[in-house]
Amino acid sequence: MTGDIAFVAAAGASAPSGNTSLVIATPTGVVAGDFLLAGVAVRPSSVTITPPTGWTLLRRSDSSGGASNSLAIYTRVATASEPTNHTFTFSGSTGSAGGITAFRGVHATTPIDVESAQSTASGLNHATPSVDTTVTETMVVTFHGMSSCASWTPPTGQTESIDVASAPPPAATGICFTATHALQAAAGATGNKTATASNDADTGNAAIVALREAQ
Repeated sequence: MTGDIAFVAAAGASAPSGNTSLVIATPTGVVAGDFLLAGVAVRPSSVTITPPTGWTLLRRSDSSGGASNSLAIYTRVATASEPTNHTFTFSGSTGSAGGITAFRGVHATTPIDVESAQSTASGLNHATPSVDTTVTETMVVTFHGMSSCASWTPPTGQTESIDVASAPPPAATGICFTATHALQAAAGATGNKTATASNDADTGNAAIVALREAQ
């Protein structure tokens, strides 16, 4: 082992209803070889999301009930000429929010140990599935979105890196997004990671990604 995965930095962004693009800055301090995870929450769930060049879709989760919405997770390895911003575009939007988290010390060829996502019922609590990591010292990263403009309390034991909404909270319209992370020393079940929104319960989506450390 070469040491624990390190969180580098994160950058969040949001756009109001009617905006068909979301521009997210490259997090401060990113260098070539850093592993980037982008989470993009948008409503409604029928929206087509087009990522910028160089990003690969890992998983998309769609919540069709209530105020429908989607959460898409993308990956990228930073280059020596990393752009200042990354623009995700939509076929339509009644609000979008998201962000990029950057990590160092991630395995070069098998960065993802395990990942999953699920839609979440209308409420203030939005939980990821539990996943079983297969190696020690993984970085567990979560992403949560809900079809209201709220602020978030992160899951127990997780550190929040992004907390954004498409309009100032509290508001029953639009969408909000949070990202969190924490090291998990032992292989095994992560447990469900539940983030709690501050107001205006609605449907959402939650995703979890466990990153492998470099060998």
